[in-house]
Amino acid sequence: MNKLLLVAALSSLLSLNASDGASGGTVIAEIDGVKLTLADLERKNPARLFQVRNTFHEAERKAVDEFVEEYLLERQAKKENVTVTELLQRHVNSTIAKDPSDDALRVYYEGIDTDRNVSIANLKQMYRVPKRRPKRQREH
Repeated sequence: MNKLLLVAALSSLLSLNASDGASGGTVIAEIDGVKLTLADLERKNPARLFQVRNTFHEAERKAVDEFVEEYLLERQAKKENVTVTELLQRHVNSTIAKDPSDDALRVYYEGIDTDRNVSIANLKQMYRVPKRRPKRQREH
C-alpha cells in the first residue's frame, strides 16, 4: 500500500512538474529546514523515477483505452438503439464458434499421435473458446 501511495504521490509531482514547465527545482519534501527537490531525487535514484513514470504511463494508457472502448460501444449501441449488452451479444458472442462436440474432440485427439491418456472432459477444458464479456456491462 505504501508503495502505491509513493507511486501516486511521485506521479502527481512528476505530472505537475511536467505540466508547469518547472525544472527539477520543485520542492518535494522539507526535513529540518532542508528542502529536497525533484532534481535531488532524480540524481539520487533515476531508476526509481523511471519505474514510477512507467507505471503511471501504463495505468494512464489502460484507463484511456478502456474509456475509448466503452465510449465506442455506447455510441454504437445508441446508433443501433440497443443496450451495450445486446450489442455485444448480437455482434460478438453470437459469432463465437460453439465448443466442439465430444465426437469432434475424440476424432481430433485420436488423429494426433500421442501416448497420453486424456479424458474428453480435459480436452474440453483445453480447447474451450472463452466468451468475450465486457468489463462492465451498462444498459443504455
